[in-house]
Amino acid sequence: MRNHCLNDDVHIISKAAVGRYWRIFDDEQKSKFDKTFSKLSIAIYAGRFDNVIADGVSDFALKRSDYSAYLKEKEFDIFLEKLNEKIVQYSR
Repeated sequence: MRNHCLNDDVHIISKAAVGRYWRIFDDEQKSKFDKTFSKLSIAIYAGRFDNVIADGVSDFALKRSDYSAYLKEKEFDIFLEKLNEKIVQYSR
């Protein structure tokens, strides 16, 4: 039951992270983004909870802005590749 709730939370957060672009993703893209966003979040925040809010601006708000700007210019698969590159960087 606990994992189910966590998965629901990740889904809601990942959906909000890409904003209006969520509506144009097909089901497979949504699933891929959920999984990738979850991995990225774990890689970024593992042991770094003190940086979630800086100067009154949430890290999430910054990510949403970055993701929206990137999706405006690039295709979904390129966007996902970039996120996977970041996962590798943060995992080192």
